[in-house]
Amino acid sequence: MRCPWHGGDLDRGSRISGRNMGAKHRGRGGALMQMGLPIGAIVAIGAAAVVGNLAGGLGGNGWRILYLIGALPAVIMFFIARRTPESPVWKKRTQASLLKTRRRFSLPSPAELKGIKHAFFFIFFLQYIFWGVFTWAPTFLIASKHLNFLHSLNFLIALQLGAIAGFIVFGSFVDRFGRRPLFFSYLGIGICSVCCYVLSVQPGILLVALFFTGFSVNGIFAGLGPFTAELIPDTESRAFLMGLAYNGGRIGGLLAPSIIGVLATHGGAELGMSTTIAAFVFAAVVIFFAPETKGRQLK
Repeated sequence: MRCPWHGGDLDRGSRISGRNMGAKHRGRGGALMQMGLPIGAIVAIGAAAVVGNLAGGLGGNGWRILYLIGALPAVIMFFIARRTPESPVWKKRTQASLLKTRRRFSLPSPAELKGIKHAFFFIFFLQYIFWGVFTWAPTFLIASKHLNFLHSLNFLIALQLGAIAGFIVFGSFVDRFGRRPLFFSYLGIGICSVCCYVLSVQPGILLVALFFTGFSVNGIFAGLGPFTAELIPDTESRAFLMGLAYNGGRIGGLLAPSIIGVLATHGGAELGMSTTIAAFVFAAVVIFFAPETKGRQLK
């Protein structure tokens, strides 16, 4: 139940923010939209701590209570979606299509395929990093860093606070300096912070490493929606192609937990988590060959 809702709404939110925001502030708008993710995660961590204390742990009915609480945002989103206006770009296209014969479906053009390719592989590696780090973070902190459950929550909160900071910084500078420089900067910070996160045994260093891991791994998603929209030329199929690239790239997130789990079983958790470093490098290679899209107008 979670995957269709999460994938569809997050992708749709990226398209709406990309279309509704002008080229001058599109990056900032994408960062603002994505910032809801770590804020929601902090609320969820807090709910887990409260329910765990009141219910004597998450066993028994504790996890059921958390699942019921987790359903509330879907109800809230229903009413928000009903009040969200349609994109002006979409309305303009719809009105124009009424004045001409609807064209048959055609295969993507070479320019569209190039944009899809860059978007797909970049998202693939980012999703691998995100789900690799965040899926295994609680287990890694408890099993490898020997933290108890409640103590590990403090480190997870540091991870999410770093994410909020990452979104704020990305949104503040992406429309000024461009997409590629910010992506390269965040990927570099991510490599350093994840290395420290994996190798550190000192709680203080680990806390700082987790903060900057959240800063980079989450914060880089701030530019993903605008960047994907700008990579695909003006076309009536942009929404479909963005969804294809964005959700197709989730294959990386599907593979990451299993690959890391298998490697961790045979070579230790550090070996499994180190694959995210390779994903950072591959993501940087994709950005190296991708064009700068700052200031592109969407029609």
